[in-house]
Amino acid sequence: MIRRAEVSSGASMIAKPDQMEVKVEVTPEVFSDEIRKLEALQQQLGASIENVLGIRVKVTLVGPRSLARSEGKAKRVSDLRNL
Repeated sequence: MIRRAEVSSGASMIAKPDQMEVKVEVTPEVFSDEIRKLEALQQQLGASIENVLGIRVKVTLVGPRSLARSEGKAKRVSDLRNL
């Protein structure tokens, strides 16, 4: 189980042909932790998304406050497909 304290409220999805990447901000305490723990968290998040949605995604952990914030309606999905 992934504790809410490990990830911040920021998350972003990037869609490319035949793949999706989910960028997840982690808390400062987790971001500065051991590599093995970050890799385990990354795998747990990927497995949780696959269990709930039934699709595999690439999970990328990013540092605190590294995802863009916007006022008003947030843009959390970037579609990079060439349609």
